[in-house]
Amino acid sequence: MDQLRFKINKINTYKFETSDFTDTSIDKVRLETKIDFKKIESHIIEIVVQSKFYRGDIKNEIINISAGITYDIHPEDFAEFIQNDGTIIIPQNLAIYLSGLVVGSTRGILSVRTENTKFSQFIIPPTTLDSTIPSDIKIT
Repeated sequence: MDQLRFKINKINTYKFETSDFTDTSIDKVRLETKIDFKKIESHIIEIVVQSKFYRGDIKNEIINISAGITYDIHPEDFAEFIQNDGTIIIPQNLAIYLSGLVVGSTRGILSVRTENTKFSQFIIPPTTLDSTIPSDIKIT
């Protein structure tokens, strides 16, 4: 396959929670990110990113956001991912690319939802997907 044929069906925001804190000083913000891959239909997958932001060194959660993108992959291209036992293997480089779109969309959602609030002052650390997705993704 030279180029994956796909379209974005939908971008979903599943969760957006903020804490009620009064200390508005900017200090180190830590980010924990989880990525989940799901098969929705025969050639439709969803990738969901959950990000939790913490202030300082303790688990002082300030933002919890979860968003996902549903991808409709061309059936001929999707067929290349299906194994003999029915599992789906998404190659690492493709998983990183598609997940990057979800991470970027989640950052955009976060930016819009926190605009003109005390949360907009925090600098969001970059997300390195190579370490989050170290190998091919298996969807059962």
